[in-house]
Amino acid sequence: MKNSEENNGLVVSYLTLRQLIGYLGLGLPLVILFNTFVLSPCSVLEHSISVCYHTTMRDILVGILCATGVFMITYKGYDRRDTIGSTIAGICSIGVAMFPTNEVVICGTNTPVATWITDLHLHYASAAGLFVTFAYMSLRLFTLSGGEMTPKKLIRNRIYQTCGWVIVACIVILVARMFIDGLWPDKYRPVFWLEMVSLLAFGTSWLVKGEAILKDQPEVGLAMATL
Repeated sequence: MKNSEENNGLVVSYLTLRQLIGYLGLGLPLVILFNTFVLSPCSVLEHSISVCYHTTMRDILVGILCATGVFMITYKGYDRRDTIGSTIAGICSIGVAMFPTNEVVICGTNTPVATWITDLHLHYASAAGLFVTFAYMSLRLFTLSGGEMTPKKLIRNRIYQTCGWVIVACIVILVARMFIDGLWPDKYRPVFWLEMVSLLAFGTSWLVKGEAILKDQPEVGLAMATL
């Protein structure tokens, strides 16, 4: 009986951790949008979410990125691939926060800002690694199953795959913009919107993984919780 209660506690802890990661992923772009259009005097979207490091959103941006990174590094999933993938994503998330962009366009105006570190190579490498790992986990890891595939598990897998391909599509469009002139001009803030959509897909995927929605019946949920 005691072992059963301990196992139940572990299941709840893992599901809670997954949900926290999901809420952080969803919360970051939504908080930035709220600040932009409700609290900010200029009501102008920044060039990218990373640029918010140089605004009043710096502490929130860094806090959410670091919290997400720590949660993902401590996360242990279905097998070794889960652990490796989440650890890489966690390190990249912290890297995005620790190596901020020096590409600054605040309130639609080029504004010189002194930063304590401006290594764009580390920033872009961390950001790229983060989104690629997000996509990989949704497409290849979250869909794994060590037991019977319940109807809700099948639905969850479709959501994981949809979220993963949405992130892949955003990455492809971001890369395509580097080689195709005039594809989604900067004035429409393509980087910001693509990053936002990717984070929303990531957050949704982790919320589903944490069974905040589409949860199996209790007797099935316990058996499937570590999948």
